[in-house]
Amino acid sequence: MTRRLRLFLRSSSITSGKQIVVYQSLFTARQFSKATVATCLVLLIKRSNYLLRSTSLAYHFGWFRVNSTDLYGRLLLCFGVISVEAQNQQFRKDYKYLAETQSFYKIHTIHRTWKDAKNRCALEGAKLFYPVDQEEANAVIALWNTTQPSLHWIYIGVSDLLSKYVFETIDGTPIDDVYNHWSPGEPNDADGVEDCVVFGRTGVLNDDACHKRFPFICKKRQDAIQWNVFCDMPYPSYFYNAELGKCYKFHLNPLNWTTAYGVCAAELSYLTIINSDKEADFLVQMTAAADKDNVSGNYMRGVVALGFHNRDQEGWKTSKGK
Repeated sequence: MTRRLRLFLRSSSITSGKQIVVYQSLFTARQFSKATVATCLVLLIKRSNYLLRSTSLAYHFGWFRVNSTDLYGRLLLCFGVISVEAQNQQFRKDYKYLAETQSFYKIHTIHRTWKDAKNRCALEGAKLFYPVDQEEANAVIALWNTTQPSLHWIYIGVSDLLSKYVFETIDGTPIDDVYNHWSPGEPNDADGVEDCVVFGRTGVLNDDACHKRFPFICKKRQDAIQWNVFCDMPYPSYFYNAELGKCYKFHLNPLNWTTAYGVCAAELSYLTIINSDKEADFLVQMTAAADKDNVSGNYMRGVVALGFHNRDQEGWKTSKGK
């Protein structure tokens, strides 16, 4: 039987001025009686990094499903992910928050092609940076000069890859509507191959070939963060298994083992390591439920990468070295 439960507060609403995190709680079915709508007790833990967007917890949680075949004595799990916003320095530890722009930035010193830079930022849950206006350009240049003064040019999220000479941001905004201080004589599309844009430490733009490798900056706007409360990370696509106390995500994009390892690392995670029969059973169920049969391409069907390897030819071990 499936019952819908709506979360209400027994007393007054919690105002947006209080900083809290709401975690899942276990209840017996007797606490719910036979009502379709019941009051969920929740565990409220004060933390300094989260702030509810609204004054009502019920507004955030909405409706929940609790599956049960026995209304008397069975433990039920009432859970949900609330909408929270991070305050100041809460996104990833390797990103720097700038109050002037209310955004987080990470300077990547490893040179990549424009496409690889864009993809790397996406893996980290961010976007390839481009300055929106003079204020942001100044703020980022100040961070740049303070932390990486040896870098002279970086890729930004602007190109004319969709249509020659039509420079747009990765969000589809025309270059004329954002920061567009081109270096004198630029863009000039030298040799007909300069379709991506680089940003100089002096504040000017230049078009360059997309296959060249440059450093780059990733950006995450504060108001775009979706914090996964149960997994304590900025990736809402991870699912928390309360019984195992771990978070999981099934990736449907086929990758080789080393690339998969890197993708997980970019998401502050690691390839799954099976530690018990219970975890193995859960992973079997998760794999069976994944929409993997509709994934096209030439890859090893029925095979899922795990965190075990013998890459150093010293015997099989986990990616944690055990």
